[in-house]
Amino acid sequence: MLRKVACLVILIFAIGGISFAAQVKVREALPSEYGLMVRSAIYGVEFKVRKDTKVAEYRGQTFYFDSRKELEEFLANPRKYAGPFVKERKVSSKEIGLWAVSPVSKVKFVVDYDILSCEYEGKIYYFNSRKDYEIFENDPDTYISKVSAFEVKAVAKPKVREALPSEYGLMVRSAIYGVEFKVRKDTKVAEYRGQTFYFDSRKELEEFLANPDKYTGVVVKERSVTTDEYGIVAISPVTGIGFYVDKNIISLEFNGKVYYFLSREEAEAFKKNPESYIGLAGNVVGVVGQPSSQPYTVEEKKEQVIVSKPQDEKIVTVEPKKEPVINIVITLGEEEKLVKEKRKVKGGVVIIRDPHPKELGKVAVSPVSKSEFIVSSTTVVVKYRGKTFYLKDSKELNIFLSAPNRY
Repeated sequence: MLRKVACLVILIFAIGGISFAAQVKVREALPSEYGLMVRSAIYGVEFKVRKDTKVAEYRGQTFYFDSRKELEEFLANPRKYAGPFVKERKVSSKEIGLWAVSPVSKVKFVVDYDILSCEYEGKIYYFNSRKDYEIFENDPDTYISKVSAFEVKAVAKPKVREALPSEYGLMVRSAIYGVEFKVRKDTKVAEYRGQTFYFDSRKELEEFLANPDKYTGVVVKERSVTTDEYGIVAISPVTGIGFYVDKNIISLEFNGKVYYFLSREEAEAFKKNPESYIGLAGNVVGVVGQPSSQPYTVEEKKEQVIVSKPQDEKIVTVEPKKEPVINIVITLGEEEKLVKEKRKVKGGVVIIRDPHPKELGKVAVSPVSKSEFIVSSTTVVVKYRGKTFYLKDSKELNIFLSAPNRY
């Protein structure tokens, strides 16, 4: 009878094509357990473990049963007695536009209102399909172990090449000594961390290769998490797992952005090759009391100019005009560092990037909604056919990409 019940439980869990790896393991009591005072998993009554006591192991917990009837009741719905594990949660507006990775399918996607999310053991997970969510819900421990074993990218190395014919004759500056010279056919060029470096001699190239980070001006800096940051939601750029920031979280600053990590291993992997992980860039979500130290957080303050009229003692409040974002000059080098993706579409290539800190807080007009808005960290900037467009969020980006020629 016991075997039939156990088989029935396994069959029920397998319905619908869901692989339920976290099965209930039923066993006899071990000699080392005989005589132990335990509590019945069903009724909470204390009893001594006997030779014929049945024991079930489920999701890291051990359950004892004073009778076969209790065991059968447990097997009919083990989750009921194992306690809450996976807790479904609603995605807040603060999380919209962030990048996340499904722990089941490993697919990277942008968080939206229809994305499913849950909390498990103090961490936050996101899913781009109901199927992924249900698979995770049935056996979270299996997928947590897969996520924790993240892939460590190879250390970023400079790519050395010959000068291209299109570069011959260009006036460039030596990456080592800063002296201007014309690019020749034998000029050596190195591409590293989104930047291009030119060398007037092989000696300069060798000096650069000995310590390339010295000349990029780009460094990964460790920073302390302040108490003001406690409680905000962040997503690790390495694993794609969400979590609440606290004193144990590791934080790094790279290219003017702040990143958070659940472990030292994740942070070290990021340090070795940050560019390979910044597809999950800007994954910092603010809540009430968000720290002003976040480089990509814009806190709108309505400054007022007060003009006094002595004759009638009335106060006139004048709202200052906000600067249009089109007045901001971004160099090609600065722009290149912010590029997240280059997508081929019918008619050309759409370059998608993050907003530059100089653009934050400025006024832009969306080509999709035709309305003005303030550029913030959730704004998506695209370049298409030589023109730059500012989109409010990932939803507008999807609309734009469906028919870019319309805009």
